[in-house]
Amino acid sequence: DDSKPPVATLSEEEQKLMFRKKTCPDVTGTVIAENLMKFALPCKEEGFDEVENVWADDATAQAYFKKWLVKQKVFCRIDDIQPGEYFRNRWQEWQQVLGTWHEKHTEFHSPVAQATRRSLVEERARRRAQEE
Repeated sequence: DDSKPPVATLSEEEQKLMFRKKTCPDVTGTVIAENLMKFALPCKEEGFDEVENVWADDATAQAYFKKWLVKQKVFCRIDDIQPGEYFRNRWQEWQQVLGTWHEKHTEFHSPVAQATRRSLVEERARRRAQEE
């Protein structure tokens, strides 16, 4: 019987893949970023009668999901992030230090301070010349 369809075979590389790569993602990066902390694998405590991971056992599925979640946390753009109290305190301290530095810089480069430094240098030069 010549009408049998051909049998598909996978290469070793394809067999190692857990999921096939798609050219167009199911969910956009924006949606993932907005809902990342809401993602979880289903569990019986949520009211499901049975939870079955067809592609792996529970431990492997949890490990894979955790690895995926960590990767998403690193690469996702988070638009609604807000700095915490620690950052705000450190930022305020930094602004005070930076303001002090700016004041000292301005004082150092002011015409009055430059003239004073110039006169001190000239005075020291005169004293050295008189001592010699």
